[in-house]
Amino acid sequence: MEMTILQSYEAIYEHGAITWLGEKPSVNQAHVIVTILDVTETATAPLRTNRQPSPLIAGKGSVLADLTAPVSPADEWNCLS
Repeated sequence: MEMTILQSYEAIYEHGAITWLGEKPSVNQAHVIVTILDVTETATAPLRTNRQPSPLIAGKGSVLADLTAPVSPADEWNCLS
């Protein structure tokens, strides 16, 4: 059984011509699988907006414990023995 390695190249197909974006394949002849990316679908995709917390909760958060203190005492750590 012959091993086949797929390589990906990006190009723009416009009016029967291919314009390579980046590296061009260095082959004279090859079997090609083409995937078409619909330009109108990608152009109209909704942009993700940055979400902000409500101003009503501003200043209401609190730290309940020392964030830098260990959860368990050092004498219970197995890695030190």
